[in-house]
Amino acid sequence: MTNAGICTWYEFAVEIAAKWGIDKQIIPVTSEEFMRPARRPANSALNDTMLRLEGITPLRHWEDALDEYLRLSS
Repeated sequence: MTNAGICTWYEFAVEIAAKWGIDKQIIPVTSEEFMRPARRPANSALNDTMLRLEGITPLRHWEDALDEYLRLSS
């Protein structure tokens, strides 16, 4: 299961840095530039399509979930 909304790993990192007040440049890289042992798909975004098709109530937006997580973990 995944929260509603879509973002890249870069957008996710930028949002976390902004919410924590981290003033550092975050540079996006492609999967090819970020060497990992396993191949990565060109688009690995999670989505909640199957939840909706199964009639399951969608989860809140990822930014709302991130806000709560950061608030609870500080």
